Amino acid sequence: MEKELAKRGFSTETVKRTVEFFATAAESQDPLTFVEDKLADNELGKLGLQELKELLGYCEELGLKRGAVEFDPLMVRGLDYYTGPIFEAVTDRLERMGSLAGGGRYDGLIGMFSGQQVPAVGATVGLDRIFTALEQLNLVTRRNTRARVLVAIFDEATAGEARKIAGELRASDIRTAVFPEPDKLRKQFRYADRLGVRYVVLAGPDELNRGTVTLKDLEKGEQREVTRGELVGEVRDQ
Repeated sequence: MEKELAKRGFSTETVKRTVEFFATAAESQDPLTFVEDKLADNELGKLGLQELKELLGYCEELGLKRGAVEFDPLMVRGLDYYTGPIFEAVTDRLERMGSLAGGGRYDGLIGMFSGQQVPAVGATVGLDRIFTALEQLNLVTRRNTRARVLVAIFDEATAGEARKIAGELRASDIRTAVFPEPDKLRKQFRYADRLGVRYVVLAGPDELNRGTVTLKDLEKGEQREVTRGELVGEVRDQ
């Protein structure tokens, strides 16, 4: 802070007083009252504090628990377009997690691009950090996302029907992958094995003419032909 203020041309005395002010405010049991006392003779400061009190009052009226919203005189956002209160969301259940979301009031930003001044408040959300917090608090249930079925593609002419079969399986809540493009069946079966799926579904021209598919169970090493209507029941999780 000291280097930044000095770089912007503030005197050494002003920098010293500013640093002492914020350091003392941070140690205060009631930083809002402390700042209010220090700015009692500053009209602009008093106006800002009045707006801040109104905002905290709205939070109480909305039913937020006491302590859920706190005034932090040391908080600074890294962007300079804010024109009013700034905020950050944190969790008190994890140490050193940092903010999960943050933002503030920016009345002039939209006008910079639209030519029309629009009051606005916005925030960014740290999805990665939120998910990390949820994991550390054991609030995330992991699900098996590995495909149960791979639909092979016999050739380009039957690729569309293969994708339809995959759609039918997915519509029945069966985890299904589709091989990216027509290729040698041996390669597609090796891919299925690496993927860890149990079943491979193949619908070539002969199967499609008969209204069937070839179903291979990689776990049992068995292969059989079933109708399209039977397929979902055959591969559903037991």
